[in-house]
Amino acid sequence: MALLERQPDNSAIDAELRKHGIEPSSISGLPVRNPLEIPAEMWALTDVGAGAWGVVGRHRVMRYVYGELRPISAAVSNPTSSPVTKKLIASETVGTWASFPFSSRVEAELFNVVSASVTAAFAETWTSEKAFTESLEVTIAPGHAVWLEARPVPRVLEGDFVAFFRVAKQLEVGRFSGTVTAPGAEGNLRDVIIARQAPVTPEVTEALLSCAVAMARFGSPRVRQNDDGTISLRGCIMTALADPRRAKT
Repeated sequence: MALLERQPDNSAIDAELRKHGIEPSSISGLPVRNPLEIPAEMWALTDVGAGAWGVVGRHRVMRYVYGELRPISAAVSNPTSSPVTKKLIASETVGTWASFPFSSRVEAELFNVVSASVTAAFAETWTSEKAFTESLEVTIAPGHAVWLEARPVPRVLEGDFVAFFRVAKQLEVGRFSGTVTAPGAEGNLRDVIIARQAPVTPEVTEALLSCAVAMARFGSPRVRQNDDGTISLRGCIMTALADPRRAKT
């Protein structure tokens, strides 16, 4: 269920499409185009008089939803017999993803197309990524691990992208459709950040200590034992250990 929905004003976008001989009401009937086949130089809206080309986004709705919980800090496990106080620091960046395929070579071009359409239709700016940099001091009970998780509030754009190439009166046009999702809470909506705690069994502790010894030989920071006896490991590893159903995180 959406936390908030915004309806677009596509009048400026429709005017741009009609300028190049494309009727907005006919978009759903256009041939489907594979965005992977659109060269990087053909994404930006370009008009040279005798010819024009580009990709234009025309969206039906922009929704704000709660995303999935994701680890944003390292986890610290306490195998000692006493509580330990540690400072957890978030160091995770949430980026943009889409329901349709696109090459990393055109990521900047896609962002520019989305940004222009969001400004025109919703009078909003578009952010392609957000870095979580929060920190929190926590007390970790013996036999437990603690780490930070976030449930971001992303924006989900749903609609069409029209790719066209026009020379004189000859027009080649197609479309691809789907959603584009990126961070960007609005108004009173806020990302949720929590400190998660989970028990760590002696068997898991023994395995982590073995991994820390092995990884120390290679200088890997994925699992390491700290001077105070605690074990630091990547938050996604602890998430998978605590809840195997979320091992993909």
